[in-house]
Amino acid sequence: MTETNEVSPIDALVAPVDNFNIVLSPGTDTELFLQQKPLTFFGKMEFFSVMGNAIDRALSGGLSVADLLDVPDRDSGRPLDASSLKEADLFVKAVVKLVQGAPETLLDIYCIVLGVPSGERFYVKQRLETELTDEQGVAILNNFVDQNWDVMVNFFKDQVSPLVGKISGKLQVSESSKPSRATRQRTPKK
Repeated sequence: MTETNEVSPIDALVAPVDNFNIVLSPGTDTELFLQQKPLTFFGKMEFFSVMGNAIDRALSGGLSVADLLDVPDRDSGRPLDASSLKEADLFVKAVVKLVQGAPETLLDIYCIVLGVPSGERFYVKQRLETELTDEQGVAILNNFVDQNWDVMVNFFKDQVSPLVGKISGKLQVSESSKPSRATRQRTPKK
């Protein structure tokens, strides 16, 4: 009997994502090494908090949830028409509203994504703002999606959704078990 080195279809589709290293001012006395890892539980909570605040600011500025979720959809190869341009215009406006808090919101997100401890963030934000290259900035975002997308989707689907259902069930049971208050009859005014 021969042994084969078969890879399961799931393992073939989901390759582990390595940690990602960023070096600011390499080869100098002020070189700063940052390592991007998948988000921890509290990292996810902090990320969602920062994103929630950005979305809240955008919504209070007149943006609707539909604007945020209405990503233009176009078949590749199909030319842009008036409808596509209108959809793209709305989407761009939604993105602009969402990032109006930038660069501070983006710097917060980058610190979370890079796992920078709270006490070091002021210093690291200053360094990121002046030294992060376009290539490094985009690479961090790409790596963030690779490291965290499935984990974040599953977090909501498998963790948060059942918890919300459980809380909703407890609230319904709590409300139905309360005795109803008798309505007091009003006496006519004289």
